[in-house]
Amino acid sequence: MALYVVFSFIAVIIGDYLVPKIRDSVVGKIVDYLVAPIVDYLLAPIGLQLCYLFSSIGRRLGYLFGYNTNIEEEFQSVAEDFDSRKLILKEIMEALKDDRIDMIGVYGVGGVGKTTLVAAVRKQAKGDNLFDEIVMAAVSQTPNVRRIQGDIADMLDLKLDAESEPGRARQLSARLEKKKRVLVVLDDIWEEIKLEDIGIPFGARHRGCKIILTSRRLDVCDQMQSQKNFSIQVLPGKEAWDLFRKMAGDSVDSPDLHPLAVQIAKECAGLPIAIVTLAAALKNKSLSDWRDAANQLRKSMIQSEKLFTTPELSYNYLKTDEAKSFFLLCCLFRENFNILILDLWKYGMGLGLFQDVDTVDEARERAYRLANDLKSSCLLLDGSNRGRVKMHDIIRDFAISIASKDKHVFLVRTGPGWKEFPRKDTYKRYTAISKF
Repeated sequence: MALYVVFSFIAVIIGDYLVPKIRDSVVGKIVDYLVAPIVDYLLAPIGLQLCYLFSSIGRRLGYLFGYNTNIEEEFQSVAEDFDSRKLILKEIMEALKDDRIDMIGVYGVGGVGKTTLVAAVRKQAKGDNLFDEIVMAAVSQTPNVRRIQGDIADMLDLKLDAESEPGRARQLSARLEKKKRVLVVLDDIWEEIKLEDIGIPFGARHRGCKIILTSRRLDVCDQMQSQKNFSIQVLPGKEAWDLFRKMAGDSVDSPDLHPLAVQIAKECAGLPIAIVTLAAALKNKSLSDWRDAANQLRKSMIQSEKLFTTPELSYNYLKTDEAKSFFLLCCLFRENFNILILDLWKYGMGLGLFQDVDTVDEARERAYRLANDLKSSCLLLDGSNRGRVKMHDIIRDFAISIASKDKHVFLVRTGPGWKEFPRKDTYKRYTAISKF
């Protein structure tokens, strides 16, 4: 037991301190891909350790040698494999190399793949060595300057000592000004934000700093004074079908299933998030399930309804109420949040969510398994670190719509509008309350 504690302590040092420091080096990659599974092994529930150790090492060796079956990586291929996205990617890269352009806007409807595209831009810019520093932060519908500053500082491995937001902004700006070429990606902007409030030196203060921002609205890009804007459209018919087929599997080519699959793929209207989520949900399902999905999508006449129908079908295909409740827990966290699975485990324990478990370790094992199941269904994405998950904002909106009614009754509020705690006669019906 004493040795286990010692090794666990060493594991924490390696996983939480050493790896982030050396991640970009060759040694760092080897440590992260091969030693990290052993770190997880020492800290994971006993019952999962051996299984997790070997599967995790195998998966990470796959990363190291270029093979990866992660669904989020499949989603990433939308930006790299399809001609419609390749063209925009090429044009954005050309704009980044243009000294006359400091700010680039990327806009399109929710779920069309803006974040995926700019992630591909970051990847290519890094590979081409265009910038000395590349950082990215999610802004979201209710921007929190302090959090955005922290996200950027983390990517720079910078500790912000100042307490006030202006003080943190000065620290961040001073750090970025030391680099000749800097790319800052601000994702999911809903309204104009002041770059100086965050600490991003721009324009006359730093001619080598370039900004890419994403938004659902062109007017927001204009308000931010972006000099070059790119509209991201839905996938054209063939590309949409290719993505659907890739996610749903070869069974869609069978004579019985093919006409239904083509119809369902068309109902997704070319939105990658809808295609990926629904195709993953229907993979290996019966013919009657496919027919039911086609009927439900056909009845959703307007596009906004269709967008919610696709995650709803995936949600309904979850096999247990336990899995559904675990999924809904994730909407309690703010938009774009990296959710710690251990937090979901604790909240699930408090709500009595886990069924037929006798020990704390069994409940923790169940939490990890449920998280993996939800990732396989494309209802959750991998987080930025091991042991964390994320929820796409459209999936989160759907989850809130479900969790705010029926037996769940979650209250989820964001932004400054909620100044007082609800009165007792109103909050007593809620099983969970979340305020960010």
